[in-house]
Amino acid sequence: RSCMRRIARLLAIIAMARVPTPQALRIAIQGSGVSAAACAERLRHKHEVTVFEAGRGPGGRMSTRRSQDYQWDHGAQYFSPKTPAFSQQVEEWCKRGLCEAW
Repeated sequence: RSCMRRIARLLAIIAMARVPTPQALRIAIQGSGVSAAACAERLRHKHEVTVFEAGRGPGGRMSTRRSQDYQWDHGAQYFSPKTPAFSQQVEEWCKRGLCEAW
């Protein structure tokens, strides 16, 4: 598990650094939680990104649990942007219909 944390941290550093690369990279991201989705979104503009998830849908704090006749959200019910960059990203998500003010 600590190995995956190091890989996730490395991918986040690559995504945030905006280091110019001579060619597009093929990048695999394991898991589809909030951090993985943010990393994939950032990287997809210049690289070929594939997200691998073992579950039926998004994981981590965005997951939904299912059992026979019912389902429930397992993750966060809401989030509050604290930085201008995250606020801008949330505005983009709202425009695309991926979230809404609550």
